[in-house]
Amino acid sequence: MSATQENRGVVEAARRIEEARRSGATHLDLSKLGLTVIPDSLARLAHLQTLELSHNQITAIPDSLAQQVPQLQILGLHRNQITAIPDSLAQFAQLQLLELSGNQITVVPDSLAQLAQ
Repeated sequence: MSATQENRGVVEAARRIEEARRSGATHLDLSKLGLTVIPDSLARLAHLQTLELSHNQITAIPDSLAQQVPQLQILGLHRNQITAIPDSLAQFAQLQLLELSGNQITVVPDSLAQLAQ
C-alpha cells in the first residue's frame, strides 16, 4: 500500500470518527482503510458498542483501548497483522464478541478467561 493510500485511509477514519462523535453513534466501521494503528481519537466515542477494524494492517492492540471505548460489546479485528493479544483486553466488562481470526497470533493470554460475557 502506498503512503498516499494509507494517508487517505487515515483521513477517512478521522472523518468517520468525527461523524460518529457528532451523531452519538454506537457502531463504527473502519474496515478496509489500510490503517496500521488503532486511532487514539476513538477515546471521543465513549458510547461506542461495536467497532469494526477488520481487513486493515494493524499490528498491535493498544493497552489503552479498553479505557478509550469502555462500552464496547463487539470488536472486529480479523484480517490484520496482529501478533499479540494484550492482557488489557480483559478489562472490557461488556465485550461479547472478539474477532481476531486471520492474524498472526500464536498465544492467547489466560487473562481473556476473565471476560464476563
